[in-house]
Amino acid sequence: MKKIFLWLAFCGIVAAQDKILWKEDFSRFPDGFHPGCYHNGKGEVRVEDGKHYYRFPGGFMLDGGWNYFGARNWRNYVLRFQLRPRGKFSLFLVVKREGWREKFSYLWYYITISSNQVTVNAHNLAGTKESLPSGKIEPALEENRWYDFQIQVTEKRIQVYLVREKEKTPVWDNEVLPGGGGVDFHGIGSFDLAGIEVEELE
Repeated sequence: MKKIFLWLAFCGIVAAQDKILWKEDFSRFPDGFHPGCYHNGKGEVRVEDGKHYYRFPGGFMLDGGWNYFGARNWRNYVLRFQLRPRGKFSLFLVVKREGWREKFSYLWYYITISSNQVTVNAHNLAGTKESLPSGKIEPALEENRWYDFQIQVTEKRIQVYLVREKEKTPVWDNEVLPGGGGVDFHGIGSFDLAGIEVEELE
């Protein structure tokens, strides 16, 4: 009986791990390291109370780094990450690439997270965009405090959740154009990232 239980537990762990499409907790990098795979080495990994995190270098980083996993073609997934504002900031997060509806063909969907709101836009080749209603973050995010975000992306919907004190609160939820793609992190201002994980949805 004990062997059967252990076997079932092991299978459950393997199944859960199989659903993880990509993760980065920065624990493979030492304190003070500038990983060349992210932002061409401009950012820095730091360790605080045993927690590894990535200090965003600031500026809009179009070249190098995060786009290597943005090239993936994920369809239905949940993205989890921890964010710590260090001043005025905007996190630009690509969650979908290359989709369409009628005459509008988009290159990517951008989620923009600031201290007090979430906005989502679909951008296309011609430089135009489809803007969706923004969502408020209340109360606003505080500086030097870690926050947990969960973003659920499916073929036709994006949902953004903020987790405070283990309470999951929706801050943005809307229908979107069909299509898939990976994720990309860009941003301006000062903030830290940690515990990034992409899990496949059923």
